[in-house]
Amino acid sequence: TFKPESVKITISDEKGKSYTLKEGEFTVKTNPGGGDSFQVVVQDMKSIVDKQFPNFNEKQENTYGQKVTLTYEATLNDLAANDTGRPGFENDVRLEFSNDADSNNGGSTGFTPWDTVVCFTYRIDIVKTNDHDKVLQGAHFRLYSDKDCTNEVYVKQGDTGYHVINRDSAGGTDHTGGSQPQDAVEMVSGADGQVILIGLDQGTYWLKETKAPDGYRLLKDPIEIKIIPTYTDDRNNYIKGQGATAETLKELQATAHIKSFYDGATEENDLQLETDPEQGNANLTVVNKVGSKLPVTGTPAMAILLVTGAGLMAVAVTKARKKE
Repeated sequence: TFKPESVKITISDEKGKSYTLKEGEFTVKTNPGGGDSFQVVVQDMKSIVDKQFPNFNEKQENTYGQKVTLTYEATLNDLAANDTGRPGFENDVRLEFSNDADSNNGGSTGFTPWDTVVCFTYRIDIVKTNDHDKVLQGAHFRLYSDKDCTNEVYVKQGDTGYHVINRDSAGGTDHTGGSQPQDAVEMVSGADGQVILIGLDQGTYWLKETKAPDGYRLLKDPIEIKIIPTYTDDRNNYIKGQGATAETLKELQATAHIKSFYDGATEENDLQLETDPEQGNANLTVVNKVGSKLPVTGTPAMAILLVTGAGLMAVAVTKARKKE
């Protein structure tokens, strides 16, 4: 989704001078037609350059060759869920320019070739099972972008899984700040034990189980998940359509660090997850075990056991004395 207010145009020369165009010196048109998402129009770039970069000779001819840089921001919307992995999402841009030096905001124009860039999103396919490989329904999860689990990666229910909600749409950025979207939900494993999480960027996430299936132990710590793509070193010379090949997204790796605590013992495992760069997914199996944690000495549970045991011993001694 394009952010019109983010458009910034800067002119610079080889001497280090730069000038940023002000409001009124350019216009932004959204959905202008012709298949374009937006247009940025500078009606008279020559006049701006002449005013800000005057270097006239005796014939009152200015020296040109300045560099014009246009930047803007956009966020991935719900359509990001449709194409994880290859081929990625392409954005195309080109420049329309006047090729009639004598025209005054009119005359014929030309176009530069289209310049294309690509970005990628990923998904995690989670299966919830017990330690006998039986799939479990009803496990609740939330995803976070920090180890302390304070910055939630909000998701909403979609047709094919849970789709990441971009924080920018809620007044934040990069999974921080802003307000919780009204359609944000907690992820729950279905009858097949699956939780499909769609539209993730590369990076590190923490998957926290908030409720275990009935009769099973809750995971003690969040699962640390890393999504690690390998791209070509030459991202600036992208050729349209190349995202569908292994030329741009070369490899996809993912890891998971799982810490569990059962029967008084802590177990930690570092897993290399199965991945598919074509689909952009990583497969993760999350296991719950049956049973409760053994009480530790000094806890209320142990105190109750000791008191109950002492009471039984007292009764046994009393009965023995009566028999005597």
